[in-house]
Amino acid sequence: TDLREKIAAGYGGAIDADEPEAVPLAAAVDGRRLPAPYGSAEELARGLDVFLSDEDPHTFEALLAGLATWSERDPEGLRAALRPWTEPLDASFFGHWEYGFGGHAGYALRRAFLAFAAPAASRSLTSRRSQWPSSRAVLDEPPVRRCVELAGRYTDGGRYPVVLATPTAVTGHVAPGALLDRLEHLEAEGVEALPADLTQALLRLPREVAAADVARAGRLASEAGRACAAWMRGDHLGDPEVTVGRGRGSWLMATIGADSTPERVREVLETGAAHSWSTDWWPLVMPSHRDVVAAHLVTPLWYGTEGTDSDARVLVDLVHGEGPLGTGLAYALACGMGQAQAAGRAAAADALLTLAARGEVPAAELAKVVTKLVKGDYVKLNRVVAVLDDATQAGAHEAVWEVVVRLLPGLLPGEGERPRAGLADLLAAGARAARIGRVRADLPEVAAIGARKGSSRLVQEARRLQRLVQESTL
Repeated sequence: TDLREKIAAGYGGAIDADEPEAVPLAAAVDGRRLPAPYGSAEELARGLDVFLSDEDPHTFEALLAGLATWSERDPEGLRAALRPWTEPLDASFFGHWEYGFGGHAGYALRRAFLAFAAPAASRSLTSRRSQWPSSRAVLDEPPVRRCVELAGRYTDGGRYPVVLATPTAVTGHVAPGALLDRLEHLEAEGVEALPADLTQALLRLPREVAAADVARAGRLASEAGRACAAWMRGDHLGDPEVTVGRGRGSWLMATIGADSTPERVREVLETGAAHSWSTDWWPLVMPSHRDVVAAHLVTPLWYGTEGTDSDARVLVDLVHGEGPLGTGLAYALACGMGQAQAAGRAAAADALLTLAARGEVPAAELAKVVTKLVKGDYVKLNRVVAVLDDATQAGAHEAVWEVVVRLLPGLLPGEGERPRAGLADLLAAGARAARIGRVRADLPEVAAIGARKGSSRLVQEARRLQRLVQESTL
């Protein structure tokens, strides 16, 4: 097909061919699975050992929940299972990152287990902690803070029978009924909820809460229960406005509006260029606010565009969440499409396919952002086109066409302007999507290019696209 299209573009006219069949667009299935709860104190200790060499956010959540569970069910058994790990204690391991419990959730989780197994050792480490400032990215903070809180509770001789924020869905969401069960459990045990754990649990609630759950929350008596009831009634994080501009130097950086945002969650809206140890964990922080998470991703995705490793894989998980998609997602996806590494572009293509299957591609906003980034030399058009072509071949030709048709007016050259690299490929990508979808359209900008004299590839591709969309109208 590609060879036929090149010959037609080079010599003019069409070459007869069978009509291409549209590939069915696969359903947007999230293939991830939540890990099973740990069945014993010994199994939990083994799970921690494995996690420290192969970290992932869902196992982190299962371990944190398991620590709360087995510290209550079998405290002596858990201490015995952890003893080979805690004795002898390597104080130097903890000492070098003790400022704010370090920049890494894995280290902070290890410290929470240590605080339960050896509270005296934990108190000794805390007393000589350095006060160096933290430079973590904002969305790296929640898992670390939850571990810090739990470690502090155990170090002080307290208990915490259940973790509020443990996800019940692979997206990171917590079912309202499950959160209410946990809050009721804490109230029955006379245990105060840990603040960061409660805040994370609230951020993980779905966007819609049933009236029965709202009424049930209203019967809770604790401070945490009242906060949950207020959140479910509407005093929650809304959909703040996202804007993107130039930050420090020429960096792309998003700004998230904080108006009318509850104080307890305002901090997660602060963007910046701080280092992140793993953006893969970010979608689980706010699974009901994809555009906000995407706004945080703009800087690391753009900064790593030419790198050898790509953060774009996070987009694949992010799009399975909830919430409107706007400026934040458009910039993050555009930067993912502009990755130098094929793996990064493949991740962006997968995210685009998921959005297409859900009918959620923000075509107008994405085209607007891609146009701006290409003109500003932030991303390369040929890489974006490669992602669009991959999506077309995977069945998303309709969504691709909606993006391409909005890109062309802003990127095609005017009279006397020099065409930018990749434009002929963009026209060819549009032609492939239009041919499969049998698109009918009036494209005056494309017609103007096709009407020019000469036989450059840009002119030939414009003529071919124009012919395709006109033939489809017959």
